[in-house]
Amino acid sequence: AKKTTSAKKALKTSIVAYVDVGFGNTLYIRGEGAGLSWKNGKPLKNVSATEWAFDASVASGMITFKFLINDQIWSDGDNLTIKAGSKSVSSA
Repeated sequence: AKKTTSAKKALKTSIVAYVDVGFGNTLYIRGEGAGLSWKNGKPLKNVSATEWAFDASVASGMITFKFLINDQIWSDGDNLTIKAGSKSVSSA
């Protein structure tokens, strides 16, 4: 008999933010899922002057997150949630 594995394929999840955080500042992300934590932020990749990106490979589930400037100043509004394998685009 053949053994079958039920490993889930990792799905690319992309979170993009279009925001001007000011010269010398960095946009961070905190949350739950995709290796995120509410205690410590991860810096987003600075793609252009006002574009920031965070990519993760996630097998399944939901990802809840919020942006912070310099991992200190929380963005306004509610937490954002997306499904693994999807793309979120936010702007300020």
